[in-house]
Amino acid sequence: ERPVPTLVLAGGADPLCPVAGGEIRSPWDGRRIPRPPLAQTLRRWAAALGLPPEPAQECDEHGAHTLAYGPGLTARIVPGLGHHWPGGLGQFNPRMAGPPSDLLNANDVIWEFFKRHSLP
Repeated sequence: ERPVPTLVLAGGADPLCPVAGGEIRSPWDGRRIPRPPLAQTLRRWAAALGLPPEPAQECDEHGAHTLAYGPGLTARIVPGLGHHWPGGLGQFNPRMAGPPSDLLNANDVIWEFFKRHSLP
């Protein structure tokens, strides 16, 4: 019925969900799995939320690349982060999930996002 505020956090060095997309090898069973580029996924989210397909604003902020599509859709790409919680302990094996990073604290980013985009 109405757009829901959406925040996407992505690791710039994520081997399981690469920002550029492509085929990955599953670390669990070795299968090859196609992954779409993050830009394609964000365009689909923007369309679902009734926003333009390209970001209205793009900037580097607190060490992460930020893409803002309009009210309620923001993506933050953390350079050097693998498939881990941004600012977390990075408990996945780096050979499988890439490197952890404390460049950005996901808990703080999520809290700030939803404080700004709270639902009525």
